[in-house]
Amino acid sequence: MSKENMISVSFKEGMQLTGHPLVNIVSELTNKNYLFIVDTGASTSYIFPNLFISESMELSPDSGKNICYGLDGNPMESCLINMTFLLEQGKFSHDMFLLETMDAVNTVNETFGIEIHGLLGLDFLVQNKLILDYSSNTLHN
Repeated sequence: MSKENMISVSFKEGMQLTGHPLVNIVSELTNKNYLFIVDTGASTSYIFPNLFISESMELSPDSGKNICYGLDGNPMESCLINMTFLLEQGKFSHDMFLLETMDAVNTVNETFGIEIHGLLGLDFLVQNKLILDYSSNTLHN
């Protein structure tokens, strides 16, 4: 793998603030920054309505209704949205489910005065061969 494809993103500040690995992504569409939790317990990735609205995203006719699973493990219908974004040196395009903000995320938002816009789940990590390394507080390949 060439040096230009190497990704190393620190989540140390997020861990110190909230106890969760938080990373900033930059939307390719609007160049806005968004805060995501990297969640290895989530099998899929999610964006929340605050990001969907901020990006002025529209549902395409083929986004359809898909089945995803919430934190409680129950199936629910959701639309699949593709988002292209930058994470440090890397450009990514990834399908994410549009999901109402979860109570656990709302608690983090309110407790720490931040706004989380989504979750990068295990699907994103595996697809991009990324490792969540707690010993160095980095997300890297």
